[in-house]
Amino acid sequence: MIGKLDSNELLLGWYLDTDTVEEPKVTVTQEVWQQALEINANKYVDGNFVFEDLRTDEQKANDNNEIANRKSGIAKLKELGLTDAQIKALIGVE
Repeated sequence: MIGKLDSNELLLGWYLDTDTVEEPKVTVTQEVWQQALEINANKYVDGNFVFEDLRTDEQKANDNNEIANRKSGIAKLKELGLTDAQIKALIGVE
């Protein structure tokens, strides 16, 4: 299995050993590939595939605000007397 990397060692995708893949790339065993998939690896650092949160501070703040707003909205719906099942149906979550 071949991991295609960019110049910053970000993982761009996986290819079969029979594919023609330009550098930068790294050839790995089936076991290493499986481990990388299990951790949702997105970068190759010091000879290992790792998952690294690549969001900017602004993106992280926006995500946290969205989560807080969602929790606040759910709390307000509960205050109105809706059940968890009703709230899930309303927001489209199973």
